[in-house]
Amino acid sequence: MPDGSQGVCPADHTLQVAFVVDVTGSMGTYIRDVKNNIAKMVDQIVSSNKRQLRIELAFVGYRDLGERDEFLGFTSSVDDFRLFVSGVRASGGGDFPEDVLGGLDIASRKLQWGGGTKMIFHIGDAPHHGYRFAPWGSFGYGKEERAQLPRPAEDILDELCAKEIDYYFYKIASHTSQMEKVFRRIWDACGTKRQPLQIADLSSGYDATALVATTVKSVEASLALTLIDADRTDGSHLSLRERLELFYRKHAPAMVGSEKLEATISRYAGKDEPALFAKLEMKYGTCCPGLPCCELAQPKAGCSVH
Repeated sequence: MPDGSQGVCPADHTLQVAFVVDVTGSMGTYIRDVKNNIAKMVDQIVSSNKRQLRIELAFVGYRDLGERDEFLGFTSSVDDFRLFVSGVRASGGGDFPEDVLGGLDIASRKLQWGGGTKMIFHIGDAPHHGYRFAPWGSFGYGKEERAQLPRPAEDILDELCAKEIDYYFYKIASHTSQMEKVFRRIWDACGTKRQPLQIADLSSGYDATALVATTVKSVEASLALTLIDADRTDGSHLSLRERLELFYRKHAPAMVGSEKLEATISRYAGKDEPALFAKLEMKYGTCCPGLPCCELAQPKAGCSVH
């Protein structure tokens, strides 16, 4: 896999990206789009970075309880990734709920997560079994299926969070709304998360272009967050928009992409940015909004840096 000559992460930084995908009968379009566009995604990620970056890709395909999963461990070869995904067929499922937690459990336990920036892109159009995840419940459970239930959602998501993996869910249907709320509550309670669970709504007007653009933008955000968390730089290479989006991802996710954010950028860009960060520091009680104790907002006495 080609490395970028320069980038937003430390030299020799590793980016691990795992696609966790529902591969039942209704998901053929999305499986094909991941396969056909992975090279484009990687090229755009590399070209947007200014330092050398090693990218490793993995694929976990899940179906329903008792049905065969698809698994490819981390590889630095885009060709190997595409060849594997080419062999994945959208099949199975039967009833509507799927073994979502089983797929995430495989991603947590079986993939060899290392250092650097770690990300899961989860693509699915159906919730996990059970009234907890969908109002119409858990039809399709038989005696054999009950014996194959995965670990509780809390155990799986807490484990992913503890590994400092950034979790992005691609919403492509309204049926997953209740499950998303459950997952978000669990993720928010995790004390070691790097950022809130990110949900990208692709349910309206989906196409491959949206998949590529959302994935590349999400990767860039996670890479920038790694730079801030790991290197403790002053963030001077980041634009005001990037710094504010990083801050709000941690402290006020609803602000990302909002009209209020756009108005703030328009008002402060290139003029009086220190005053803006000082206000945010006071409002949210953080040492340095979006940046680790940068020169724009020095930490108060006794304030620890995280």
